Amino acid sequence: MKLDELVANKIIEKATGYCEWVNHLVTVEKKDAEKSLRLCIDPGELNKSIFDEHAFIPTFEDVSSQLNGMKYFTVLDLKDGYWHVKLDEESKKLCTFATPYGNYRFLRLPFGIKTAPGVFQQLNFENFGDIENVMIYFDDILIVGRTRKEHDEVLKKVLDRAREKNVRFNINKAQIALEEVKYLGHIFSYNQIKPDPERLLAIAEMTRPKNKNDLQTFLGVVNFMTPFIPNLSDRTAPLRELIKKNVLFLWTELHDKVFDEIKKCILNSEILVPFDISKELIIQCDASQGGLGCGLIQDGKPISFASRSLTASERNYSQIEKEMLSIIFACQKFHFYTYGRTVRIVNDHKPLLGIMNKEIHKIASAKLQRMRLKLLNYDIILEHAPGKTIVLADYLSRYMSKSEKVSEDQSITESILSINVTDARKIELQQETNNDEILKQIKEYCKFGWPNNKDKCDPSTRYFYRLRSDILLEDEILFYKQRIIIPKSMRKEILHQLHKPHFGINKTLKRAQNSVFWPNISNEIEQTVSNCIICQENAPKIQKEPLLPHDIPNEPFKKIACDILDFKSKSFLVVVDFYSKWIELVKLKGKTAHHVNTELLRLFATFGYPHIIIADNMPMGSYETKQFAKKHDIEIITSSPNFPQSNGMAEKAVGICKNILRKSENEEDILRALLAYRTTPTKNMSYSPAQLIQNRNLRTELPMHIDKFRPELCIDVEKQQQAKQKIYWYEYRHGDGDGGRGGNVGNKAKDSMA
Repeated sequence: MKLDELVANKIIEKATGYCEWVNHLVTVEKKDAEKSLRLCIDPGELNKSIFDEHAFIPTFEDVSSQLNGMKYFTVLDLKDGYWHVKLDEESKKLCTFATPYGNYRFLRLPFGIKTAPGVFQQLNFENFGDIENVMIYFDDILIVGRTRKEHDEVLKKVLDRAREKNVRFNINKAQIALEEVKYLGHIFSYNQIKPDPERLLAIAEMTRPKNKNDLQTFLGVVNFMTPFIPNLSDRTAPLRELIKKNVLFLWTELHDKVFDEIKKCILNSEILVPFDISKELIIQCDASQGGLGCGLIQDGKPISFASRSLTASERNYSQIEKEMLSIIFACQKFHFYTYGRTVRIVNDHKPLLGIMNKEIHKIASAKLQRMRLKLLNYDIILEHAPGKTIVLADYLSRYMSKSEKVSEDQSITESILSINVTDARKIELQQETNNDEILKQIKEYCKFGWPNNKDKCDPSTRYFYRLRSDILLEDEILFYKQRIIIPKSMRKEILHQLHKPHFGINKTLKRAQNSVFWPNISNEIEQTVSNCIICQENAPKIQKEPLLPHDIPNEPFKKIACDILDFKSKSFLVVVDFYSKWIELVKLKGKTAHHVNTELLRLFATFGYPHIIIADNMPMGSYETKQFAKKHDIEIITSSPNFPQSNGMAEKAVGICKNILRKSENEEDILRALLAYRTTPTKNMSYSPAQLIQNRNLRTELPMHIDKFRPELCIDVEKQQQAKQKIYWYEYRHGDGDGGRGGNVGNKAKDSMA
């Protein structure tokens, strides 16, 4: 297990006792033979509560001033950089994270903490800063020398110090003993420093526009450059003629000549300004159907340009995924400028704001979640701007560099949503989605981008416009968050499956919230339940006497309630867990203490011995049962004589089980209904009994997002239980919808549906 591996390597340790701050855990599956995991915390809330770490970050001038006369250069990159940094006791507490196996905490600096770059820079300066001819820029160390001998002596000192401090370098990124190296976005050689040609490569490889719209965008790029290049606007006159309304777009040799001259003007000018660490840094980035483009800007002046084409797999990304990929590309391409400082990123895809503002573990798409993880290294402020204001990135993305090396990130490409259905069912969902005219249009919006406002949407799709930030297309199936959007032709069948156990409005809504979605699903569920003859015939009676609430336990099967249910000359033992509301319905061979104790022992073999059992006097008040409880260290609390309501939890469970028995035709129906109950969140709880018992969902016949079945620690259970206790008696008197009536409680649940 990955947790054990990290514990053995002293990266994390098990957290014991009270944890004041607990972060969410995000796991990433690596593309290796072992399918190993990378564990990260979601540090969003933590980053809001900690102060920035101020460390000395060398500027380009600081580095370049020390390179006069230097002939040999080496650049070393630290491997697993942050894990070189040990945490103190207070920091360890803040880096605690929850898992299904208990709480753990980092002993080394975790990925994504906003102070990490500053802390890392300071540590590296302490480790290597006293060595002459060594310059440190975060995880990159530059070693220089006037002669090869001088260079090698400095390199040996660095390697000896690294061995002493147990610091490792990444051999794949090392540039060793070269006379020319790339560093800080420049080319360093003997007595010469020049900008990296790649900074203008995207401009050099721009191809000519293909239509008026593209030409208009290109002229917008030229206008951006005009203040830095004299008479550039005059040169564009023949091109500007082509964009006039009454002029046919006919590209000639003259336009080719003008286009090439304009590019030469841009490339031969001193258009690129030096990077200034004291000024705000802005990135324009954009994604087209075939490429990514970005520009790095300060004070409205360009520092660098970059673009690349999309791979075959990336071309199949939805538009929001392509736009997120453009941000990753920009940050990584301009890493020397963006790392360790706040960067303002401007993009024209508004739904990205919702994704960037969400906690990582709440992002429904695993692909977008992994993309967000890749941006944890950077302090980003994302802003939306109309496309016409970011013409530079827009044009570069359409006419991208062909020589830019494209390396597909498999950890992103492989990450897709999945569902728990057979291949035949999956194909049916895909086909019916394609046959549904509304969903077919939604798919087009997901692939190529949503209109700028609701009025520009097809009228039939406007309902989905407000949900667009949470609508995803994966494997030709549409998802709203982690719920499958069901095509119209399949909704009647799914509605039947949702209400098959004959639960009430509230319970049926809860089942839908876990798996499926379509417009007005709440109203359709309410009508289905309200018109169900079986549910009406078996509606529960209204209770009148008050109940006294019990203390809420803090763990499963610590406190249980049990009672005997008689139905059609058969006796059943009903057991319910106070913590999870998990119900067991067991057919009894007899009602004696011996029969009851035997069945309880079978349950304890699965769930363990409880601390407390709440039950009626018969048969739990018998001598035999008391001895049974004493033997297994269990406390039995019996209800008051002639007042069974004091065991309200068991009475409630008995009522649920009676309705299941009434509405079931055979044992198979009973078992299916129990499974449905155990996998449906109870009222005012975000978790189902199965999740509270096992920290995972159980598979049912409903199609469901595959992530719903991954182990997940249930948190804030006590708070939710306390909120439930306040209205528990109201539910007991009026029914929570489980008995088929639904009523007001079901209507309240609708308010939480989209």
